[in-house]
Amino acid sequence: MKVMYQLQGPDMGDRQLYANVTIRFAHGALVSMQQAM
Repeated sequence: MKVMYQLQGPDMGDRQLYANVTIRFAHGALVSMQQAM
């Protein structure tokens, strides 16, 4: 996924930041779900 964002170029910094936040949130939700199980 990281490669896809890098190919878009440096002018996509805001979108990459948003994607990183989204991925972190999704990863955190996944981890807490696994811990709950």
